[in-house]
Amino acid sequence: GRPAARPAVANTATGALLAWSEGPPGAPVVVVRALDAKGAPSGPSHVVGPGDLPTLTSTATGAALSFIRRAEGTPPHVAVVHVGEDGAPAPSGVIVSELVKGRGAVSDRAGVALGEDGRLGFAFTYVDGMRGAVRSIKDEGCVAPAGATPAGSASAAGSAPAPAGSAP
Repeated sequence: GRPAARPAVANTATGALLAWSEGPPGAPVVVVRALDAKGAPSGPSHVVGPGDLPTLTSTATGAALSFIRRAEGTPPHVAVVHVGEDGAPAPSGVIVSELVKGRGAVSDRAGVALGEDGRLGFAFTYVDGMRGAVRSIKDEGCVAPAGATPAGSASAAGSAPAPAGSAP
């Protein structure tokens, strides 16, 4: 098998979610899996997309999975997608770091927090000299209705979206 690295975990109402990156150097993918209350796998693993450095943040309906998206032809960016308690990622997500136009690639895992109002706050660092940026989006903004891919969204398979969302 491929070596797994950089695990992240978040509690859910039914157990937990576990995310990690795996694959060869230069081509890692982010994977997520649901665990039961005893920590045993409770469903299949799901490949979310190209990238690494996952972070999971518990939400009312599962978790927000953020990671450094590394797709061919684009600089690394912070992406976030909702993951249900069953471990299945939503069909689309949001590229958070592209909310600020004119910035370069991000350099490290994002810090993520869930506010009392349901907004997700993100902190990350760009490699082009900017010390950091903080963005806030609603968790449900990370989730498209089943079968839909709204403008500005990143598919779970990693297509390159246009900048999305707004920062309050």
